[in-house]
Amino acid sequence: SYSPSTAIHDQATARHDQASARHDHASVRHDHVGARHDHASARHDHVSVRHDHASARHDQASARHDQASARHDHASVRHDHVGARHDQASARHNHVGSIKYFILSNQSPERVIFIYSRGVAHHTITWRYRPSLTLLAKSTHHSYEIIRSK
Repeated sequence: SYSPSTAIHDQATARHDQASARHDHASVRHDHVGARHDHASARHDHVSVRHDHASARHDQASARHDQASARHDHASVRHDHVGARHDQASARHNHVGSIKYFILSNQSPERVIFIYSRGVAHHTITWRYRPSLTLLAKSTHHSYEIIRSK
């Protein structure tokens, strides 16, 4: 037989089941949001790693650039230094007038000392000897060969 108390019990059970189903649904939704959060978090971490990697690459490139720039500046200073030396030698060369003769050192045959027509000591310049120079005469003087220039 079906009594009112049984009906109340069934109704309460149905309400309980409904509440339980709602709870399960909310729980699933919560897990779904949680999973979405984890996915977003993983994506964020991935982006962050990519950013760090790019940043490290940038720093490395920047350091390489600075190094190249410093090397360039160093070479530029060296170039200016050589340029200044060249200008100085050129000024000396223009100052001394025509070559009178030059001397081949016996100790160091690849070096030539040019003596100028105003032949004083500070007008003497050492240059690398070039065999293509036209030589007019040779005579020995001390440990040097004196060769008149054209």
